[in-house]
Amino acid sequence: YEFTADICNSENTYSWNFGDTLSGINNVSTSNPATHIFSNDGTYIVSLVVTDVCGNTSFKTDTIEINCPAFVCECPSGSSEVELQSGQITDLIDNPSITSFQNKCIKINGKVVINKDFAFVTCRVLMEPGAEIEVKTGKTFSASYSHFLGCTNMWKSITVLSGAKVNLHFDTIQDAEFGLHAFGGSTIKLQFNRFYLNYVGVFADGGSINQIAPMLGNRFYTNGSFLPTYTGQTNSPGAYGYCGVLVKNAVFSVGALTSSAPNYFYDLYNGIIGINSDLTATKANIHDLITIRSRLQPARKFSNADGDGIFTNNSTLTALSNTISVTNGAITDYQGKSLIAYDNNISNTVSGIYCAFPKIECYMDKNQITNYYLYGIGVSAPQSKIALMITRTDTFSSSTSSSLSGGSTAIYLENVVASNLAQVQGNKM
Repeated sequence: YEFTADICNSENTYSWNFGDTLSGINNVSTSNPATHIFSNDGTYIVSLVVTDVCGNTSFKTDTIEINCPAFVCECPSGSSEVELQSGQITDLIDNPSITSFQNKCIKINGKVVINKDFAFVTCRVLMEPGAEIEVKTGKTFSASYSHFLGCTNMWKSITVLSGAKVNLHFDTIQDAEFGLHAFGGSTIKLQFNRFYLNYVGVFADGGSINQIAPMLGNRFYTNGSFLPTYTGQTNSPGAYGYCGVLVKNAVFSVGALTSSAPNYFYDLYNGIIGINSDLTATKANIHDLITIRSRLQPARKFSNADGDGIFTNNSTLTALSNTISVTNGAITDYQGKSLIAYDNNISNTVSGIYCAFPKIECYMDKNQITNYYLYGIGVSAPQSKIALMITRTDTFSSSTSSSLSGGSTAIYLENVVASNLAQVQGNKM
């Protein structure tokens, strides 16, 4: 708990007593604000004496009730257990020289704040309902070969504040509302992790998220049943995770051209979503997504992502060398500022690449699009005279569905006037 005096002056002195005699020397503090971890549940009388520079004093007491929820998670028999109950990691560990837990079963209740560089190595991390790990500005949290999971309900997130760093390597992040929630100005490294049964695997939220190394070799999938939501959870996953990566008001990259380790997305409602963002998706392997709507409902009618491989709204999207199959829409840029789609391999989808109500430019070059229901490439109603290029793309459809009026269309242009066109050439249909 944190306590702050109503009277704040740099020349004042403060004397706190938390009424918690079992906490020994930690029962008093001269800081303002002051923090205290209570020894047990119960009723405590907290007192404060403020003394000014002239020696005048002001005294106040307050009664508080402490009722921390009990741990419900159970570690496997014989495990070396660690319990972390709401607070800063420096206050929750007995030995201040400890910088990591190795081969432990860690139970986390409430919000645990990483306020020193710390690591979990080969640990089983049991998250109580709504539990959260928050990494403080200027600090680094690392985890490798560890498994984070809920026990009875979903948990909140590993939260990375601006200026904080997180390194996740060969970990499993399971049962979270947001597996990793990274704010603008944070730095992350995500390689070869499994994001499993989360509402969203990685949430890049506001501003530019720095990456120490490219995001590689991660898997985002469902393939199982979700735990019940925690009390106060605003996002419910339904039968499948909403998406693997969500980028909102942020600058973020998924993957790298130089890598042979793609990020995989499957058994989700959507693969990668960008809202009001600058998103680059490279060498992602996205397949077998779930759509709530009929597979044959025209993809160009929707405004919300639903069974989409890569979907952006009011964003800049660069999609390079992705492999996308069995989706509603493979690559969709809705009211976008710029779409660049190059060398993507798309198959078995309702629509291949769709540029809807574009603002500035749509560049589509050297893509391979096969077995689409409606169209390989679609451009609808530019909001201004955009730059448009559709070149060197192979499109082929074997669809024979009788429910499709007129069959499939290789390139579909809607309300695109002649002055919009820069290049539509060199394509094979």
